[in-house]
Amino acid sequence: MRRLLGSAFGALASLRVAAYRRGLLPRARLAGPVVSVGNLGVGGSGKTPVVARVAALLRDAGVPVAVLSRGYALARTLPELRVIRDVDHLGPGQAIRVQVARGEMNCRVEEILTKKEKSVG
Repeated sequence: MRRLLGSAFGALASLRVAAYRRGLLPRARLAGPVVSVGNLGVGGSGKTPVVARVAALLRDAGVPVAVLSRGYALARTLPELRVIRDVDHLGPGQAIRVQVARGEMNCRVEEILTKKEKSVG
């Protein structure tokens, strides 16, 4: 099944590239180079610090920098700052830090909802 899905994805990706090359899909030329940091794994793999460092190096070299990102959130335990991957490791009253695209906040867990409970209602 994986091989079939992989082949289908590859074929669609090839069609998309061909559509761009033939001018069927619109292109946009950016004023400067583009650096993409991603697909290095699911959260917690260190992409954000890499982006921050690359942006700082470019900025220090006089290159204008803009960072584009998708919306995301990262929750970590306090005070240890361990990434929270499963609610089973939390309890009511637990202090956590939540990082979103534009800032972070310290919070306390009020209630643990399992995936099953979240889908109801």
